[in-house]
Amino acid sequence: IPGHTPWQLKLYALTMRVPGLIQLVMRALSVGAFRRSALGFGGCFTNPRYVDGDFGAWFVQPLATDPHVLAGQLRLLKGLDPDVLAGLRSTHAQLSAPSLLLWGSDDPFFPVSGARAMLPQFPAGAELVTLPGARLFPHEDHPEAFSAATRAFLLRHAAAD
Repeated sequence: IPGHTPWQLKLYALTMRVPGLIQLVMRALSVGAFRRSALGFGGCFTNPRYVDGDFGAWFVQPLATDPHVLAGQLRLLKGLDPDVLAGLRSTHAQLSAPSLLLWGSDDPFFPVSGARAMLPQFPAGAELVTLPGARLFPHEDHPEAFSAATRAFLLRHAAAD
C-alpha cells in the first residue's frame, strides 16, 4: 500500500536504535507467549499458534538462533525506505498484466481499505479477493481458498489470451 507503514515496522525500526534491544526482542521469539503476541507474529495469523508450527520452524526459529539470519533481517529493516514504499503507486502504473490482490479481511498490518484504494493504480486492471477472517498471511490462514482464488484468476486470464 503506497505510503502505508505498519506500526509494527515503525516499532522494530525504533528498537534498532537502542543498542542490543532488537537482539533481545529476537531472542524473546523463542518464548511461545511472546512469539504469539502482537509484538511477535501473533497478529499475522487467525490462529496465533500457527507460528509454533512449520512457519515458526522455517522463519522464526532461525531469527532467534542464527546470528547471520538475524543480521540479514536487520539489514532488511534498516533498508526499508518510506520513499520507496510511497513510490509503489508509479510502479503499479507500469504493470501491463492484470493483477490479483489477495487480502486477509482482518489484516492488522495492511488494511483492506488500503488494498481497495490501490485498485485504480493498475492500468491493466486489478481484482481484490478478500479472504474472510484471514490476517497478514492469508495463504497460511486459508490455503485452500487462497489457492482456489489464485487458480481461478490465472485460468480466467490465461483463457483471455
